[in-house]
Amino acid sequence: MELSFVNKKGLSLGLLMLMLLSLAACGVKGPVKPPRAHLPEAPGDLALAQTDSYFLISWTIPKTNEDGSPLEDLQGFDIYKTGYDPNSGCPGCNESQEVFRHLDLEYLRQASRKGEIIFFRDFDLEPDFGYRYKVVPFNRKGQLGNSATSQRAFLIAPPPPENLQIGIGDDTSTLTWSVRTTEKPEAGFLGYNIYRQEGDAPIPLNPVNEDYWADNSYTDRALEKGKAYIYTLRSVWRLQGLIVESADSNPVSTVLPKID
Repeated sequence: MELSFVNKKGLSLGLLMLMLLSLAACGVKGPVKPPRAHLPEAPGDLALAQTDSYFLISWTIPKTNEDGSPLEDLQGFDIYKTGYDPNSGCPGCNESQEVFRHLDLEYLRQASRKGEIIFFRDFDLEPDFGYRYKVVPFNRKGQLGNSATSQRAFLIAPPPPENLQIGIGDDTSTLTWSVRTTEKPEAGFLGYNIYRQEGDAPIPLNPVNEDYWADNSYTDRALEKGKAYIYTLRSVWRLQGLIVESADSNPVSTVLPKID
């Protein structure tokens, strides 16, 4: 009889322990979180660069939605533009709610695309004034995704290089130009950017030199015989802590002769 009592008592204790463990495992549940929206992620690497009288605005095309799923229905981007006093630094500037430019990826008439990067030029600017840009992607349903923002002041650009000339060798072209007296490191001068246009193609976005060119001559050996080339030159400065390119110099052109 006593053995039976012990078994019953042990069984009761076991059931009690199981119930306690079950309650502990349930825990306290937090609020149910809604699923992340199936909307485009923000554009990447939004940047503003000033060349003479315009900003070159660039960004990378997002590849995923907010929830991490592949972004397969991206239609384009809306650009918002807000002007501000650069002396204020734009703290809480009243951001424009009006779309400045509506870019459709299938009809990029006001912008250009190179690989996964979009480029847009804005010429509607005033010197010594600040501008803030917000770029918002939208999908084929017209739904807006996350935005990216960037801002900087627009400055009066320095003068372009002077007297660009070209000399032709057997398989090279050599550029020379005059140095302005104001082109000194103490004045913010950093060097030159050299641009090579091939045939009827537009001036490329990137110069042929990797680093700012310090000399006033440059020899180009990456040429094809019988092909037309047009060169332009820009000076590069650091003004008020910002990098600014000058306008283009006078263009020079050449065609390396074919040798039969």
